[in-house]
Amino acid sequence: MNAPDKKEELARRIRAQIAEDKRWGALSFGFAHTLAWIAVLSSFGSAIVAATGKVSPVLTAILASISGCIIVLARNLSFMPLSRWHHRLADRLEAVGRSMEFENKSVEEISIEFSKMMREFQNNSRSADLQSALE
Repeated sequence: MNAPDKKEELARRIRAQIAEDKRWGALSFGFAHTLAWIAVLSSFGSAIVAATGKVSPVLTAILASISGCIIVLARNLSFMPLSRWHHRLADRLEAVGRSMEFENKSVEEISIEFSKMMREFQNNSRSADLQSALE
């Protein structure tokens, strides 16, 4: 494979990784907000149901417990920190892509930088999620 083909293949791989991380970041962001809205609406709904007194106390209790369950689920699955992680990785990958395109770095330099960054993000992914969840 000649140098222009290698450069185009590396650029394609970087673009594919950026697209994947942006997609997963958006999905995680959407899940986080969906869970938050479910928690808010179930809490609001249980308050309304309790105030009217026209619904079975068991149903009211079940509705009231949904928000707590959703909050525990959201905290344990860490969708928001995961979303931030994917968006940070996509941003860094875009910087690598720009340096390949505009700084005339060699394919080898960019490939090493790309691999190093992916290892760094993968090694720090779980600790970053835990740290963000504790903040």
